[in-house]
Amino acid sequence: MLRVNSKVTYGYWALIDLAEHYSRKKPVSIKEIAGRRGLPEKYLLHVMLKLKTAGLVESRRGNVGGYLLAHPPEEVTLYDIIKALDGERELYRIPENVQSGTSRDSAVEVSSGQSLQLIKDEIDASIRQSLREWTLKRACEVEERLRGAQSAEQGFYQI
Repeated sequence: MLRVNSKVTYGYWALIDLAEHYSRKKPVSIKEIAGRRGLPEKYLLHVMLKLKTAGLVESRRGNVGGYLLAHPPEEVTLYDIIKALDGERELYRIPENVQSGTSRDSAVEVSSGQSLQLIKDEIDASIRQSLREWTLKRACEVEERLRGAQSAEQGFYQI
């Protein structure tokens, strides 16, 4: 199972927000992002500083300051976000009780543990590849389609 922490989740939503405003070329404040996305400002500030250190966002100071994407949305991947906020780690983990097996025969236990490790490694590599293929631009397109579908379900249509 792929698990991401709150830093990654908040970073994702903040970067989606910046990507949606990318064409304006104007900084977006923490307060604006937090307000639109329902995120806590203090924690979001911490997340944005990590994203800045990783080179995914730039900051501007002053009255009209805020954050901008450092790269076009089509160049920033979900893998970049996870790596920036959670480091390089296993993305898929098999629960301990499944890894160890329950056989009393140690040869079977070792064999099954090795095969599970190979399977886990392959799944992890597949997840990494998928995350590298998902860009902020693609995620924004999905968000836009979903918003359009919700509006249509409620009887509102965007023109």
